Amino acid sequence: MKKSTILITAVFMCQWAMAQTEFIETYHPDALWEKYYGAQITADVWVNDSVYCFKRNAGTGIMDPSYRTYNREFTPTGNLLTAETQLWIDPDYVNSSRNEFELDEEGILERQTTLEWDNNTMGWYYKERSSFDYANNRQFSNLLKEVFDRNTQTWTNDFQNIYTYSNYNRPDEFLNQKWKDNNWKNDFRVLYTYNTNGLETTSNYQTWDTLANDWNNVNRTFSSYDNNVTLTQTTRETYVNGNDTWRKSTRSTYTYNANNFLESTFNESWNPSDSTWEASGDQLQYYDNDGRLLELVSRFWNGVSMVNFFRQIREYDAEGNLTLVKSDLFTNGAWVTDNYCDYYYSLRTFLNNKEPLESLCHFTNPITTGQLIQCPQWDALQPERWLVTDLSGKVILNQKYNGTISINRSLPEGIYLLSLVKQGGIIGTTKLKIQP
Repeated sequence: MKKSTILITAVFMCQWAMAQTEFIETYHPDALWEKYYGAQITADVWVNDSVYCFKRNAGTGIMDPSYRTYNREFTPTGNLLTAETQLWIDPDYVNSSRNEFELDEEGILERQTTLEWDNNTMGWYYKERSSFDYANNRQFSNLLKEVFDRNTQTWTNDFQNIYTYSNYNRPDEFLNQKWKDNNWKNDFRVLYTYNTNGLETTSNYQTWDTLANDWNNVNRTFSSYDNNVTLTQTTRETYVNGNDTWRKSTRSTYTYNANNFLESTFNESWNPSDSTWEASGDQLQYYDNDGRLLELVSRFWNGVSMVNFFRQIREYDAEGNLTLVKSDLFTNGAWVTDNYCDYYYSLRTFLNNKEPLESLCHFTNPITTGQLIQCPQWDALQPERWLVTDLSGKVILNQKYNGTISINRSLPEGIYLLSLVKQGGIIGTTKLKIQP
């Protein structure tokens, strides 16, 4: 039984924290190579069985139970099927919600249904569901959200997200529509542009004006890259309706360590009175020798210096599994733990029915450090992260998937494994040759 801990941030940091603490597993070293290239038809995989979360009691200072997620069920090939959440109501946990996942024969998510617990009837009832559609090349094209009416026992449309794509196989437009008066009504949209490497250069957020029957600009973001590859700066502007102009708003500048891992984010706000950028805060990130995030510190600018505000601390076990993620707030000159979650793992055996990624897309191999790998066919698998491991299974790189893969760390010449990860499971892998 493996245990790890993950944070739940303070309310104003929740959205950021959820993005930072997404679940990623590391796989049993002895099984990884044979799982995809040997004679085995099964593989041993570390999976997350349950999550126990705690939050500081403001009155007593004690870390009280908050909620737990457990009863995780998986398909024979390792895809998540169900997970239940219970809230702590002293002196015990009580049922709260249950998520059920429906997958197609290729393991692609088609529907996620959420049920809620009724303490009066002591039973589960439908609450909402999301259905996912894909284009012919398996690109995500539509999300339909519905809510359940227990009185009429019917599903009703809530909203939908529609994606259209560019020549770079990236979204040209993300459109959100809400269901109103038995019809779909525009709500907001985001328009994107990209550089020649398929990396986002601008995003323009607009809302729908029902009176003018047209789109209104709200804000836009410009992204700059080093050699069109590494993100170096983003600048946001807000739209001023009165004089039909754009006004500078915020700016973030990114720096990286010698291994090209994000090391700091320096945030600034625009002062229109004297037309200058003024510091507003920063974020510092620290890594171990394997490139895994150990600590993240957020600070704000008080007019004189940077002041600690929030930090996240992570630890890992010998297999590379995340074992601790802790959220602290800086209070009265000291770090105080605000909340956290404990994760429990077990080693399970799953069937192996994955095909090597090279069967979907061919790319230049061997590659050199810094070279981009871009395979639109992989986007259809909707990977969340990508891993590079050596042949013993040691995780060397573990990064978020954004449509391109760049080996931005100098690696010794040799053969490695490149894997795509989704919902805590490897969905495909390929041999990767690194040359000087």
